[in-house]
Amino acid sequence: MTTDQVIAPNIFDVVDEPAAVLPLVLANAMSPRTWALSARAAEGVDLGTQQGQRAALEALRRVIDRSFSHATPARVVQMNGAIDLAAERVRLGDDVMDHAIAVVLEDQRVRRAQGLIRPDDPIVEMIGRGIFPAYSYANVDVVHATRRNRARASKRPKSITSCLDEAALFGALCMTLPTDHLLGITLLASPTHYTVFTWTESDAAWFYGKNTLLLGDDFRRRTEAEFDGDAYAAFFACMRSIDRIVTRRGHVDLREREGSIPQDELIRIRDALRGFFGADVPSLEVLDHPITISPPSAFDQLFEQCLACDSAEAVQQVVKAHAAGDGPMADVALQALASYRWLGIRDLSAYVHAARRGPQVQQVARDITTIHDALAVVAGIPGTESVFDDRDRIALPDEVLAFGTGSDRDRALLLHALLEAVSDQPVVTALLDDDTFVCVGDDAVRMSDLARLPLGETAAADAVAASHGGLLVMPSPPQ
Repeated sequence: MTTDQVIAPNIFDVVDEPAAVLPLVLANAMSPRTWALSARAAEGVDLGTQQGQRAALEALRRVIDRSFSHATPARVVQMNGAIDLAAERVRLGDDVMDHAIAVVLEDQRVRRAQGLIRPDDPIVEMIGRGIFPAYSYANVDVVHATRRNRARASKRPKSITSCLDEAALFGALCMTLPTDHLLGITLLASPTHYTVFTWTESDAAWFYGKNTLLLGDDFRRRTEAEFDGDAYAAFFACMRSIDRIVTRRGHVDLREREGSIPQDELIRIRDALRGFFGADVPSLEVLDHPITISPPSAFDQLFEQCLACDSAEAVQQVVKAHAAGDGPMADVALQALASYRWLGIRDLSAYVHAARRGPQVQQVARDITTIHDALAVVAGIPGTESVFDDRDRIALPDEVLAFGTGSDRDRALLLHALLEAVSDQPVVTALLDDDTFVCVGDDAVRMSDLARLPLGETAAADAVAASHGGLLVMPSPPQ
């Protein structure tokens, strides 16, 4: 898993690397917004009882449901544009793309037969044209900022989510509650849907989405009432199948029968799932057969330490402390900070790689031919504030274009991506304490006023000279 894949993974990134959800959960746990949502949900709830624990989980679901709006495929296209399937096939490989598209098409077939697909759903037609709605997953602060999206028609602003956004946020919210009673929290995933399953010694819950949380024997009662006791059919009506299980220790690909979750934990997960659903659900029978297991993810220890934290700031301190070190723990901490969009990570080129892949910036780049055109696009961004209210965190170009605002650093990354498209010379962006410069050839654009200056006359000259081109440079990273 590369760092640029966790910054804003799209739907196919997560099929390729299911563990990409783990840094996203930690990024959410580093956000004060998550802790504020949790405090609102847990107010007046006695977490010392089973009834209180259930009430807390339902309150978490309810606060997600009230705070966020689930995006339809048509709305995703309207807001985010479309992914080029051929380009994704080159980047991620035939196996990932063939599997993902096959699952999506089968899901569409079944749901259309059941009358559950909206008439304006564009997915099948788009796949036929070699494109796909640009589902992209991001931390809760980016999700919150989608209410700014200039493509929204609704007069009632609401943050826009997908099922994975909701699952990652629910997982992070669970981390903010006392977790001593929890025996496990697991993401049950397929290319078309992501859900969260949690269990204790005597209870379990399934977060199916922001409008559905099944507790205790809810699923079994639904099975008896609506499916004549057929648990397999009841689950199939919800998800069709599970092809990946993700926990903080890693993931298991049920299709390939390989992964990094230890065998003893897989047995506990299997038994908890069977106890909750009343039988095997589609694909779960694979857990009864040998699975090739690699060493657990280093995220396990990082989550363990973060679970002991009582604030967003405390989680940030733990993650940043590990990121300053070496080895596997440092690597996963850096991935979490990249998902959080912090500019203090060692290699800022990951943000450039993620920026280049944005469908909207790619579309804009196709319509410009000169540096002047690129500057005009950036000058057309009306807002100058960061959606994070923090200049040391960065928004991607597609987000700046969609939200109509960005700090000097956010807008610099947008200009950087556009200049790469129109110039045959290396582009270097120098992030200084008091301003930002985007440099190409002998020119530098000062982002505070978009003035085009001779590079040698700017404070960025030394930083650019020391770079290798095409990278973001920060002479004095934030602490």
